[in-house]
Amino acid sequence: MKFLNGKFFVDGRFLAADVLVEDGVIVHAGDPSVEGEHPSTQDGCRAEEVVDLGGRFVLPGFEDAHNHPSRRSRTLSEIDLRRGDLDWEGVVSRLRDACEEGLSAWIVVHGWNDSKWGVEVTQALVDEVCGDRAVFFFHHTYHMGLVSSAGIAKLRSEGWKGEDEEGAVHEKNFVEVEVRTAPGVMETAENIKRYCDGWMEKGIVAVHDMYVTSFDQLEAYVRLLDDEEFVMNVSLFVDARLFEERGRFRAYVDRLKGQIQIRGVKVFMDGTIGTKTACFKEAYCCGMIGSTFVCEEEFRRIVDLMASFGLRDVAVHAIGDGGIEKVLDIVEAIGDERLRWRLEHCEMLVPEALVRMKKLGVVASVQPNFLWDAVHYGDRLGDRVKELVPLRSILDHDVLMPFGSDDMPSGPMDGIGWAVDEGQFPRRAVTFAEAVDAYTRVSAEVVEAGDRRGRIAEGCEASFVVYDEDVSGMMSAEMMKVLPREVWVRGRRVK
Repeated sequence: MKFLNGKFFVDGRFLAADVLVEDGVIVHAGDPSVEGEHPSTQDGCRAEEVVDLGGRFVLPGFEDAHNHPSRRSRTLSEIDLRRGDLDWEGVVSRLRDACEEGLSAWIVVHGWNDSKWGVEVTQALVDEVCGDRAVFFFHHTYHMGLVSSAGIAKLRSEGWKGEDEEGAVHEKNFVEVEVRTAPGVMETAENIKRYCDGWMEKGIVAVHDMYVTSFDQLEAYVRLLDDEEFVMNVSLFVDARLFEERGRFRAYVDRLKGQIQIRGVKVFMDGTIGTKTACFKEAYCCGMIGSTFVCEEEFRRIVDLMASFGLRDVAVHAIGDGGIEKVLDIVEAIGDERLRWRLEHCEMLVPEALVRMKKLGVVASVQPNFLWDAVHYGDRLGDRVKELVPLRSILDHDVLMPFGSDDMPSGPMDGIGWAVDEGQFPRRAVTFAEAVDAYTRVSAEVVEAGDRRGRIAEGCEASFVVYDEDVSGMMSAEMMKVLPREVWVRGRRVK
């Protein structure tokens, strides 16, 4: 297969090139203006194997380094209120419709947001609307939930021994309720496939599933490995509790390799700014300070268990400067150079922490769209919001920085638009080339795939995102709206 007349993004700029692909891999890329430097359109190639790009602009396929296909894809078969502008009256209407339908044991709602809905949602309020139905609300941060009285009774009857505060469940208890209310294996596999298909429409060809919480989710991925129509590359980071069933987990480590593979563990050191549980050294404006969840002893137990399965990647959710400092202290104390550490989100990264991360080889896995926090969380952090998500400083300290989205939302050009916005964030903005590199090559490199993904170069997968216009010259607002004309994954057109 030959791709002709394209402007390919190589070494930080668009260059005219023709590309030859065999078995989904780039075998040659050359300047068409230089004789002998580009593949001929002849040499036996059938007409249907020649793709004339017509002078369009081609980026490498994007790799989202922090997302949740196994968890968020369930929104396709549940009530998804994360987007849009419904008020509480509109939410009540959706709940009553679901109660009348009565098609499933649980009514599950995604996007609980008191400030957007204009009311403090409580268990009593949900009971008033839904009566004896089991209802579970996901908070929009995905770090807490709310369960109706009937839902709590159902969970207790099924043996759940977790804790709730008038229906509110947090962190560990939240995840347990999430798993107990999740769809089955077949539905989960179908939802993941459909969710990933939607991402590919935006140019995402690889994703790091950053918190697989159940064996049903792992089994869903095994089934997708056998599905020829599922072409997304997926790197899995799992809940440490899955290690406890050693034989069962070992079987999945052995089965999930190649296109879909288990990379390591995901651990939570603190919470979120939205729920005021991210751990900061200085208190929130309301006086709360957040807290850390995992001690050094527990971390050692987790990484030892992980290593016993031959895994080495440790991803740690840490948002506040207090949480980040605690993780770096533990990395230093454990001192195992065989482990690959990455901080997820790490929004309040101060220069001292970046110096330590460079020395320790810790990756800063960030979501540029979280610069939204810097605009909206002044009521929680005051002037400290100006220090959130310091992209420029991370690169200046030579710390490896992959980009992800956390599905808020999942369009890579949304994130790049935030990252390059010098108008709002002059001291934090990065260049277009740096942002693309973070969303492609670097994201692949941190899961040891940099030699085969994330670049338009010989030996790499032929995964391309084709645009009608030069996206590098767009204003941020335009960039966030643009969609690709074509998307190719390993030489196969998926859009």
